[in-house]
Amino acid sequence: MPSQDPLLQLASAILAQNRQLRAALIDHRWRAAVFESRLQTLSDSVAKETQRAEESITMRQSPPL
Repeated sequence: MPSQDPLLQLASAILAQNRQLRAALIDHRWRAAVFESRLQTLSDSVAKETQRAEESITMRQSPPL
């Protein structure tokens, strides 16, 4: 039979909420890590394409040998 002590009930409720908040924090950290990884991949792709475009422009502007 569960105790009717109000402090014990409060402590139990706080612990349950703490577990929920920890789970949410872990989920948000995981989502943030995935987002950061995708953002880095996109940034790397943009940098490569920018470099290719700059090289292409440079080659077109160079006088023929």
